[in-house]
Amino acid sequence: HKYSNYNGLRFIIHGEYFVLRLREIDRRVMEKSEYSWQTAKYYPTGKLCLKLENYPRYEWTDVKTIKLEDRLAAIVAYLEISAKRKTKERIENEIRWAENERRRKIEEELKQRREKELNQFKAVISNSSRWQKSMDLRNYILAVEKNAKERNQFTNELKNWLQWIKDKAGWYDPLIEKEDELFEGIDRDSI
Repeated sequence: HKYSNYNGLRFIIHGEYFVLRLREIDRRVMEKSEYSWQTAKYYPTGKLCLKLENYPRYEWTDVKTIKLEDRLAAIVAYLEISAKRKTKERIENEIRWAENERRRKIEEELKQRREKELNQFKAVISNSSRWQKSMDLRNYILAVEKNAKERNQFTNELKNWLQWIKDKAGWYDPLIEKEDELFEGIDRDSI
């Protein structure tokens, strides 16, 4: 066993720290003062008390039949048993903490995978919706062009408009995503 004076008197038993304090037990007597209130006075008793400051706290004191120094073997035995118990508890806690950390990492990985897959699925749904809308737009363009030709209303202005709307449909279509200078920086999914 070892001891250390760092931050109070500490005993090191089987790698575990125990803080012990040795003091004399005082007898407290309440006395009236000259101002008629009571004050406590402490008187020495000659009895020693060895107090364990660690949890669970424990103390050994002189009694009429046995002095504190005659109980040193029992005190050391108690500390050795407590050290073994604390070591066992610490090892069990470390195993439990490691298991909890392993479970937390697995849950975090699952959460990240779930979030990634959900984002990918949302992107597919969004692209599918955009593709369907772009197909509807192309069908509309064909219908306008066919209707204008049947009615002999196919003008240069309509021809330019049809080319413009075909370019926009190509920009919106997720399979093409044609570049458009005026629409640069616009989120296609927000339309």
